Amino acid sequence: SPNRQWATLCSIILRSPSQGNFYFVARALSPYYQARRANSFYQRGAAGNEWGFFFRYFLSRRSFLLDSYADYSATFIAPFRAHEPLKGLSAMLRLNYSLGDHLGLLSAVSWKKRLENESNLRLLLGVSWTPSDNLKIKLSSQYKLISDELRAKGFFTALAVQYAPLIFVKLHTTLAYYSTDSFKSRQYIYLPRVRYSSGSNMFYGRGWLIATKLQATWKRWTIEGALRYHNSLL
Repeated sequence: SPNRQWATLCSIILRSPSQGNFYFVARALSPYYQARRANSFYQRGAAGNEWGFFFRYFLSRRSFLLDSYADYSATFIAPFRAHEPLKGLSAMLRLNYSLGDHLGLLSAVSWKKRLENESNLRLLLGVSWTPSDNLKIKLSSQYKLISDELRAKGFFTALAVQYAPLIFVKLHTTLAYYSTDSFKSRQYIYLPRVRYSSGSNMFYGRGWLIATKLQATWKRWTIEGALRYHNSLL
């Protein structure tokens, strides 16, 4: 880099139509490495502050999809750039299975450990039903457990409906209920919204909400509108 700091990246990719795809990535970036438009491998880190190893296996078939990864890293948390790295391990396993043309099952489990006395476990289960080309219904639920001194936990259940009554009109509605012990076990729920609008989809405590978005497209014109109601029970 211009400030004479180094960055190293090595990757191995193996692709097989019958056995799936294997990915291995090793990276090492010095703590003070800086480069324009550079991104860190970890979302919480700044560019030039980590080293680690990443492994991923991906397999896609007509009736199911399997995706998994494991990553070990040592990150210098920005902006302090401490001399001692924060080591962590994360892993994820996702499996989607199709029960025909209209019904599908979704499942995922992830685990992350970034501190010596704290780990993060997430479990996601869902089912999607597409009875017709203009209607899609998805029911999902997520459980989150933070293992520390307090062992905070939380979950949410959401029902999402996408309906297109006309070829140029689309309606998206999501109804969700959530309950968490604290801010640490907060939940992130996808809600339909107008494009380029700001707002947070993060919730903690206990409550329920409903969000609706209507979109109409005609030639080069697009009109969108959204409504959201949130009732906090705490």
